[in-house]
Amino acid sequence: MIKNLGIYIHIPYCERKCNYCSFLSFSPNNQQIDHEEYVDNLIKEIEYRSQWLPEKFIVNSIYIGGGTPSCIDERYIKKIVDKLYEKFTISNDVEVTIEVNPHSVIKSKLQFYYNIGVNRLSIGVQSLHDNELEIMGRLHNRSTALSTIRSAKEACFTNISADIIFGVPEQTKDSLIKTVKELIATGINHISAYSLQIEDNTQFYNDYKYEKYAFHDERFIDEEFYLLSKFLEENGYIQYEISNYSKNNTYSRHNLKYWNYEDFIGFGIGASSFLSGYRYKNDTDIYSWIASINYTKEKNYFNKLKKEDIDDAISIYTFTALRKNEGINLKEFEKMFNVKFWEHYQDKLDFIKEQIENGYLLMDKDVLRLTQEGIIKSNSIMCEFV
Repeated sequence: MIKNLGIYIHIPYCERKCNYCSFLSFSPNNQQIDHEEYVDNLIKEIEYRSQWLPEKFIVNSIYIGGGTPSCIDERYIKKIVDKLYEKFTISNDVEVTIEVNPHSVIKSKLQFYYNIGVNRLSIGVQSLHDNELEIMGRLHNRSTALSTIRSAKEACFTNISADIIFGVPEQTKDSLIKTVKELIATGINHISAYSLQIEDNTQFYNDYKYEKYAFHDERFIDEEFYLLSKFLEENGYIQYEISNYSKNNTYSRHNLKYWNYEDFIGFGIGASSFLSGYRYKNDTDIYSWIASINYTKEKNYFNKLKKEDIDDAISIYTFTALRKNEGINLKEFEKMFNVKFWEHYQDKLDFIKEQIENGYLLMDKDVLRLTQEGIIKSNSIMCEFV
């Protein structure tokens, strides 16, 4: 049987590191190799690794993320996409997503993406209030973000997603809803809303440590999340995963692979893969990653990798499945892992019962899922299953 496969491409370059960002990316003052050398090595990795896939796959999603893919020359994006089509079997209805920053795209670049087969955009809007964007260290402003959405529609894109962040200093509940309201008015069909996280080795970590801003407490952020979810639902956007809302069933096919325990392969520095039971991650040091590419020339490459332990597999599956609105299908769980959910988690029965009684978990026939109240406490609940 031929299985579906998702492909992730990591482009680690940014025009400037945002104040909240802990992702693996390089700004111009700390990039170690130039864009051309990076893409050349990425192409090599695609060529070598595609030769030794352990099963037959058809690619039905491609996701080009980062970093900021739109900050490199669009010709490099074409070179990558062309190589994927050369080395993999690509489905006719493949979803091809690229992340873009409003500061680094203009209409002609968006049109170029569309012409080479990109059919979904993920736009890093984050906010439509200039003071909030400045605090986050974003290079664009409200006007640029809105004009990017207009340009995307003029370039024939119909599948457009916008990222926003809530819990930002100086953000109010009213300003958050105003951002969402304006995004809805543009007609986009997907919104990803992420709670601000203070991560080590970020500017916000230092700002928090030295009290540069009045950061919101957990209660305020929970209230924002509840208001945001309620407002989007009232306007026809379905919350299909904790941070993701879509209209007209325009779910992110690629991201659903992560939450559905499906196969995906990642190319580029630090990229992760889950393929035929193997889970592995590329080196995060750029020179180690380049050196490791030659290992994929060998035919027994996958035999050298360790298959995922069954307990680890169940933990990851449970954690990610609970992120989805549809939750964990217990019959599918048993079919996939050859053990009943309740047997595997015997030591968690009292905890699960308590969460159900508190209204945070819900048993609906053969499905265990988080309630809306449970989503707010999702991190502490899901971590119990890891």
